[in-house]
Amino acid sequence: MRLADKYVGQEFGRILGLTAAIFLGLYLIIDLFDNSSRFIELGATAGAVASYYLWLIPYIAIQVLPAAILFASLLSLGKLNRFNELVAMKMGGVNPYRIGAPILIISALLSLSALVASEYMIPLTNRRAFDIKRTRIQRLPPHGFTRENDVWYRAARHRILYISLVDVARQKLVRVSLLDFDRSFQLSRRWDAREALWDGSKWMLVDGYLRTFEDGMVSSAEPFSQKEVDLSVGPVELSRVERKPEEMDLRELRNYIRRASASGIPTEAYRVDFQTKISIPFTGLVMALFGVALGLWAKRSGLLVGMGMSLLVGLAYWILLAVGISLGHSGKLPPLVAAWGANLVFGLGGIVLLWEVRR
Repeated sequence: MRLADKYVGQEFGRILGLTAAIFLGLYLIIDLFDNSSRFIELGATAGAVASYYLWLIPYIAIQVLPAAILFASLLSLGKLNRFNELVAMKMGGVNPYRIGAPILIISALLSLSALVASEYMIPLTNRRAFDIKRTRIQRLPPHGFTRENDVWYRAARHRILYISLVDVARQKLVRVSLLDFDRSFQLSRRWDAREALWDGSKWMLVDGYLRTFEDGMVSSAEPFSQKEVDLSVGPVELSRVERKPEEMDLRELRNYIRRASASGIPTEAYRVDFQTKISIPFTGLVMALFGVALGLWAKRSGLLVGMGMSLLVGLAYWILLAVGISLGHSGKLPPLVAAWGANLVFGLGGIVLLWEVRR
């Protein structure tokens, strides 16, 4: 069986590489055409757009991997069936499950690799891609993040804005500092506030201090309960510089959820995103279950029917996942159910199909 395992595994791997490259290319082409008018409107250079997509490739690869696994498992087994190699194996006493085992093992290893990449590589490459998008394509002012995802934002030539948390939905900033510098870049004034609220046209700082400086020393400190201030930036711009869950690893996202929850910011969406970051890499294994089952079952209905069913399975899976995530973001489903529901439903469905193949 080692020779047969190697043969099935090599066939699957060869087709998987081809289908993954095709899906990756299609994703890039569709996304580029979808955003081309926006890029032109912003005056983005070809180099900036190319750099953005280059750094985004690892993230896209993780997204298209499940679909590639589904098609590759179906096509590799379908090819064996077309040349009666599956029949020969079964007549030799090989269990149908044993035929699909190499595909399932490879898919499981790829799922684990995707999980590791999602934790240690994807946040770094996404961070670089989104930074290029913000600064070189959207032409937003330079900004940075601390390890705790605090935002440092250059709001004007001599003004720097520090924000601990951004509540986009309620147009609120939590733990804000605004630093003004003179022409020699010496600190002249500093506002520190518990929060900043947007009233539709301006920002209002709440519960803080205004300190003025002379020769690097505090010359006065004035407490305030509310103070109107020009932050030189609106909620829309700040929503663009806020770090996305795709830019964080699990530890960073967990800490962000903890801090946001302690500050009274709704965290349902972030909790769903946290679970989704774990569940998505295992989608490939779920798709492999269906692909193997449909590939072994194709002898009864033909390869084209099996491929059609795989398209329906893939589409149904992503619709169920998208609905679950949407309901989770709105708080109508618990995060675990929202993120893992599709994997659970289709994983059980794949097991049932495999059982039916043996009958």
